[in-house]
Amino acid sequence: MPTGDSAKGTGGASTIFETFAAYGQILPSDSFFQLQTGIELPVHPDKVPRAYYLRTALGKTFSGGGGLGRRWTPMTEFIADRT
Repeated sequence: MPTGDSAKGTGGASTIFETFAAYGQILPSDSFFQLQTGIELPVHPDKVPRAYYLRTALGKTFSGGGGLGRRWTPMTEFIADRT
């Protein structure tokens, strides 16, 4: 349901339906890979272009204190967006 207000500059020129797929994989040595991809399909493609996006992340978890201490997980993320 549209919730934008053109007088306030929110919302867009068309309702957009979006579909996506997500995938995650645990890798050896407490590493992981995540992927999310999708497309945006506007009701009025003459006003708003269709868009495709791809988001991926690759990370590894590190533990302190012999695995009982704090854990931190740095990640590298790659983002692509095409309209």
